[in-house]
Amino acid sequence: MVSIEKLISISKAAGDIILEFYQQQNYTQQSKSDHTPVTTADIKANEYIVNSLTTLYPDIPIIAEESELPCFEERKKWSDFFLVDPLDGTKEFIKRNGEFTVNIAYRSADGKSLGVVWAPVLDLLYFADGTQAFKEQAGVRELLNCGEINIPLKVTVSRSHVNSATQEFIDKVKSELAYEVEQVGVGSSLKFCYIADGSADLYPRLGPIKEWDIAAASLVLEQAGGKICHLEGLAEIEYNKADMLVAGFIALKQSLFSKLF
Repeated sequence: MVSIEKLISISKAAGDIILEFYQQQNYTQQSKSDHTPVTTADIKANEYIVNSLTTLYPDIPIIAEESELPCFEERKKWSDFFLVDPLDGTKEFIKRNGEFTVNIAYRSADGKSLGVVWAPVLDLLYFADGTQAFKEQAGVRELLNCGEINIPLKVTVSRSHVNSATQEFIDKVKSELAYEVEQVGVGSSLKFCYIADGSADLYPRLGPIKEWDIAAASLVLEQAGGKICHLEGLAEIEYNKADMLVAGFIALKQSLFSKLF
């Protein structure tokens, strides 16, 4: 059985590796084929997480952003697997604003999926244990519940990826609900987590993103009582697809979902 505490421990150790590069600024930076940046910190954290998971759970396959993606003919047979983003928010890492995270998700066919989101600079941990979600900061752990809608409505948006479709949806929500809306720029998967802890309400991403970018944080949100789905048809997000792409989604509190749909 996969242990959430072990996943937390691995995430924090990977965060220590990243922090060493972050503090000393002794990393190299390259551009990947999709024109996104990757640094030495991404690579080394990825290696540590994959090696640690393989040692502890040799029978559970791993999909990790900075590892070679196994062919779909092999992957489509998997019922349980890990999805790893060793450093989500590489641009935030490079900008040195601290809003980057280590993300490990265990997607399980039995429904007991686990997720860890660790922000090492912020000393901020979010995790989903299969039934409930928690936040931990400064050694204090608290159970999460999304709660009711904030007024003004707080919408988390990417610091780097707000497109016209996303902005149009935010404007539509503002018009339909006649609420004052405050847009908050947030890096990495923390956009989900701030909805999970109640401090934000909505995160629309109406553009493509990779599965590993959202796998862990979406579990935190869901197990805190929130919801993530495609806008078109409100279909659930599927994982381990052939292209590993999520075309777009909305993540929000259940109380807001009930008002909009």
